[in-house]
Amino acid sequence: MKKILLALIVPLSTFTYVHAQSDLCTGAVSLTPGASCVSTAYSVSNTFTVDVTNPGCYNNNAGRDGWFSFTATSTLSSITATPTNRDVGIAVYSGSCGSLTLLGCSDAGTGTTVENVTISTTVGVTYYILISRVNGTNTASGNICVTNPAITTCSATFYDSGGSGGNYSNNELTRTIYCPSTPGQAIQVSFVSFNLEPEYDFLYVYDGPSTSSTLLGTYHSTTNPGTIVATSSNSTGCLTFLFDSDGSTTRAGWEATISCTTPFTPPSLGSSSNNCTSAPTVCGNTSISGNSSGAGTQELPNNNTIDGCLTIEHQSSWYFFRAATSGTLEFVISPTNGTDDYDFALWGPASSAVCPPTTTPARCSYAAGGGNTGAYTGAGDNSESSLGDKWIEGVTATAGDVFVLLIDNFSSSTSPFTLSWMLAGGATLDCSTPLPIELISFNGFSNGEKNIVEWTTMTEENNHHFNIEKSSDGITFSHLQSVPGAGNSLTPRNYSVTDPNPFSPFTYYRLSQVDFDGTRTDFPAIAVENNPVSIEIGEIVPNPNEGWFTISIKSPIENSFRLVVTDVTGKPIHQMQLNDLIGNVKPEINVSELNAGIYFIQVYSQSGKYLGTRKLVKK
Repeated sequence: MKKILLALIVPLSTFTYVHAQSDLCTGAVSLTPGASCVSTAYSVSNTFTVDVTNPGCYNNNAGRDGWFSFTATSTLSSITATPTNRDVGIAVYSGSCGSLTLLGCSDAGTGTTVENVTISTTVGVTYYILISRVNGTNTASGNICVTNPAITTCSATFYDSGGSGGNYSNNELTRTIYCPSTPGQAIQVSFVSFNLEPEYDFLYVYDGPSTSSTLLGTYHSTTNPGTIVATSSNSTGCLTFLFDSDGSTTRAGWEATISCTTPFTPPSLGSSSNNCTSAPTVCGNTSISGNSSGAGTQELPNNNTIDGCLTIEHQSSWYFFRAATSGTLEFVISPTNGTDDYDFALWGPASSAVCPPTTTPARCSYAAGGGNTGAYTGAGDNSESSLGDKWIEGVTATAGDVFVLLIDNFSSSTSPFTLSWMLAGGATLDCSTPLPIELISFNGFSNGEKNIVEWTTMTEENNHHFNIEKSSDGITFSHLQSVPGAGNSLTPRNYSVTDPNPFSPFTYYRLSQVDFDGTRTDFPAIAVENNPVSIEIGEIVPNPNEGWFTISIKSPIENSFRLVVTDVTGKPIHQMQLNDLIGNVKPEINVSELNAGIYFIQVYSQSGKYLGTRKLVKK
């Protein structure tokens, strides 16, 4: 990208710049509109003439007046004069000196009453402000400023500065804020047409009443942004639009319809993943903030066919997305640190996600250098080396197409990025909640004093974890255990949970699956009949002994046992594990390191159940 908007600095408090306003309209001092009041001092003295005796809301026969001007940067402009010593009036005009048309006028009171005129303006047009000392003979002093307030409405047509039939201008940096006139509602903007110069002119949309709000998207070229709605986390319901054009080549701009609706609740992705197999699924066109502290498992095979233009993973973030409707998919990856070098590869379209990828990337950028990168229609190339310009062609998708996206921080700075979507031609991303796993089996069985619950999945999609719950009556369930899911998988996977304390005579188990956005899917419960088996502990032979002995254990099922050796006070001094015993066995035990004396052997099952104690005499 030849030009990158890194930040918009907005004054947060009032500053005063000292300018002597002109006595005559032809010399009017220019004011710069701002997001907040950036004040300029005025001083209307006896040396000034009277240019307008009656602007329309006050009589200035005995007063004096002076002039300011401003060039509009928004479709709504507010002019505020704050007197410090005496009454003034203000009037705002369009046109040119000698041929002015009154647009608004204010003389709200006497003394130091603040005067304000708010008018609809056309971006790029110059307007004139008359400030009058109303009556009196001493100099009228104070401050004046021009601001761009929010437009409060639920019905409007939003154009670029060229209006419905013209192009926008070069070198614009304009800000427009729309806020809902109905409390609790959110601004919705639906773009009818959109045409900006690719790579050079950009429209930024923010979720709130200022450019310090969350960035929802960055748009350029002919990619129609579609419909954008203020989110539920934005209590104001406002949207802010910042347009930035360079010094050459203008286009038709945009036409959009403004309305109000219920706030949009964006999907939650949780954290991005540095492994393809656990990548979250992108839903909708909301911007995503991502980061990675490492490469995870190296899933690029260092094969030019599959890796495309990339080499290895440095600090990688993987995502899946699926087209719900056909159209063009474009996106911008914006590093928070503008010097970071981000690369990416996109695999697809396919009928399902494959991890790791096994085909050549459809799009790939390995361009060197910091700044934004991404894909848009008209970029011209599908893949680029380190010598590329960081921009490749957008993707035409058909409904149902699945893609795998790898974003890699080559700079390895651990600094995050923002992924912004631009969907055109009717394209949308799939926000439905299809069953995220294909379950092959869900079974349980009794293994003596414990129950085993097992299940197998054929495929998994966006699967964060499983929950196993248990119940004694099949109605009221309690949590037993959570098991991490595979994220995304196209191969069979086996899972197992052990219940060491089942109910009698039946225990009911319910399996539920939870995906990355918190959506839960429950599967039908199963019942396991518990048949506790009798485990018999025999005597120690020989006893007394010199440290070698056997102990008889009879178990009809395979089990593991823990033996704890204590002294006569009951203090544990030694323990050992006997694994995978079944039938009538007599394992040989070695405690020859113990001193001569009397000890006790406590026997516990695999689940921790106490089975008995035997006395040991060591010679």
